[in-house]
Amino acid sequence: MKIACFSASPIMKYGLMPGFEKNGEETKIFPMACMGDEMVTLELDGQVIRVPYTEQDKINSYIDKCIARYGPDYVILEGYQGELALGISMACEKYGCGFIYWSIEDPVGFARTLPIAKMADIVFTTALECIREYRNQGIQAHLLMFGCNPEFHRSGVYRPQCDLDFAVQASWYNFASRIEGFNILLKPLLGLGYKYRIWGYNWDSNPQARAFLGDNEDHFAGIFPNEKLPDLCASARIILGFQCDSSSITQTSMRNYEVLSCGGFYLCQYTKASAYIFREGTHLELVRDKEEAVSKVLFYLAHDQERIRVARLGQEYVHRRHSYEVRVSEDVLPYIERRASIRETAKIRELRI
Repeated sequence: MKIACFSASPIMKYGLMPGFEKNGEETKIFPMACMGDEMVTLELDGQVIRVPYTEQDKINSYIDKCIARYGPDYVILEGYQGELALGISMACEKYGCGFIYWSIEDPVGFARTLPIAKMADIVFTTALECIREYRNQGIQAHLLMFGCNPEFHRSGVYRPQCDLDFAVQASWYNFASRIEGFNILLKPLLGLGYKYRIWGYNWDSNPQARAFLGDNEDHFAGIFPNEKLPDLCASARIILGFQCDSSSITQTSMRNYEVLSCGGFYLCQYTKASAYIFREGTHLELVRDKEEAVSKVLFYLAHDQERIRVARLGQEYVHRRHSYEVRVSEDVLPYIERRASIRETAKIRELRI
């Protein structure tokens, strides 16, 4: 099969799309990068075209041309990308492709992305609990959790500039669970004299985030390239983890899998999903309150071998059980191959008629 997508986000470029390739499927990414108020489109006759969001017709036309030329069996879209969904839906219907939507922001983003899910032929969600919600909307959804790509999310190289007691690669979002995690896990560590850096979106632009950092604003270091995550995990002794949802037993931050896959020691905000999918003290460590945050940081900074042991076991676990190769093989292909078979049967019937 030929699988196309219009997002060069790290989760697609380094995660799910290589997972399809590992299963013998052909893939093509037509990257459309968001830059301020513009949509930057690439790989169309060697030209870079910048189109404002308001010019939906031009975006739709670009998508139409790409799908017409490549002729995919399926086009997959993930996350909050409503500006692409309409064009993909129309082109897929026009050219007989299947439209797959991966709702990676569930459950907190369910209402916002439901209109996209309604356009799709096949829907996957990271939250098991949302499957019933989709069913109530007349949508048959399937579980597809985050994962890792061991060829990309691998053990990195030590970098002196990332030699830190702990590091944060997480954006500031005003979700209740996320803010609770910052208050429980990060806040009590800020004034204890540790070497640390914070990377991510919104820390310098969100008033609530700036107030949270207070006198520690100089520890914010901008946006950290995802391509350098392996080296960060090889250099910082602890990577802190934060979650946008605490209600689901399957929805976690994608960092849970990526940091472990890179061999990093992951000290994570406790959620049902992190406790359900991973073994505390074996694959990662979980924190429930401020006192536990401080005590576990003190312990693991003082016990290198324990920290290394947990990181090693966590890496082995996600490589074995949670790679995108496994995700695609077990959680995606059975559903899209079944749909492809149904479509082929329908075509044969049409020919007979």
